[in-house]
Amino acid sequence: MKVYAFNSTKNGELYGFTTDKAGGNLPADLGPWRYHSEHNMNRGEPPRIAVRTEEVLDGIENKGFQVVGVKITVTESEGSGPRPKK
Repeated sequence: MKVYAFNSTKNGELYGFTTDKAGGNLPADLGPWRYHSEHNMNRGEPPRIAVRTEEVLDGIENKGFQVVGVKITVTESEGSGPRPKK
């Protein structure tokens, strides 16, 4: 299923997921929403982004969208190389 991800400009740790390419069904009180990315999400497949696929798809099936709080932290070993020395 093609799912579109949007980031809340009100709270940068909130991401909304929907099949609505414009994000028009995301909760207005948590927005405004800014388009972030699109993903193919299918049940039984491992997540490729920092959310649980089943949770996102359940929310979309039940209410048309899912809002998830995501805080992404990149460590030196996960980044693209060593951080500059100060």
